[in-house]
Amino acid sequence: AMRELYAYRAAKPWQAPTSEVYLLLRAAFPRHEIFARVRLADVLQVKIGPQGMERLRAFRKIANQHVGFVICDRDMTIVAIVDAKEPDTVINPRDQKLEIIKQRCLQAAQVKYICVYPPQLPRYKELREQVLGPTADVVA
Repeated sequence: AMRELYAYRAAKPWQAPTSEVYLLLRAAFPRHEIFARVRLADVLQVKIGPQGMERLRAFRKIANQHVGFVICDRDMTIVAIVDAKEPDTVINPRDQKLEIIKQRCLQAAQVKYICVYPPQLPRYKELREQVLGPTADVVA
């Protein structure tokens, strides 16, 4: 009876394209921490100011959304957020709306947001430059 009640098995945390993106990020940002599949509510906070229902509404906009990868520096400051998107996927209107909300929230928080499209992944130097700026390869 116990076996049927808990019918679970370990799953792979990511499928092929996601692990390729992770390996690309590891190569591009060896001195950074990379976190995968993070809740948007764990990387954004509602600013102090909105109260009551307004604050709850702002939180609900981000509560159930996730981002693919969060790149942090050694101080755990967010450097950028990277999502992997399937280039030819037809997105339903609800998901499209959520995607726009996610992008606007990240923009409001001044967090750099980048989408990559496997299998056409950028070279890691291009990605570094996009995230860290043109002086990315100058090691201090």
